[in-house]
Amino acid sequence: MLLIAFIALLVAGIVKGAIGSGVPVIVVPILTMLYDVQLAIALLVAPNLFSNALQVWQYRRHLLPLRFLAAFSIAGGLGIVLALGISRFISRNTVTGCRGCDRALPDHQSDETSYRPAF
Repeated sequence: MLLIAFIALLVAGIVKGAIGSGVPVIVVPILTMLYDVQLAIALLVAPNLFSNALQVWQYRRHLLPLRFLAAFSIAGGLGIVLALGISRFISRNTVTGCRGCDRALPDHQSDETSYRPAF
């Protein structure tokens, strides 16, 4: 199972290079099928922290204001703690059923000038 998780991370890296998002699209669904939600999240912490730290270093001259970054980091941390707390009470079937729900919902943006990828 660890080999499958490693292959999923490898494929996610390739997909991220192509479309900009690999882990949420590839790795999270596969890991939640192989392991429980908490272990899947724990397995993703180190690669995400490493890749994000690398991006911060590479683009350090283009960082947003520190006040925004601090608020964003605190909100993200609280979201992680909340999600981990909730994950203890949610069955695996519920998580499996909810994967991709955000993709299935209609897009409510009516602004014609909003960014849309041109594929």
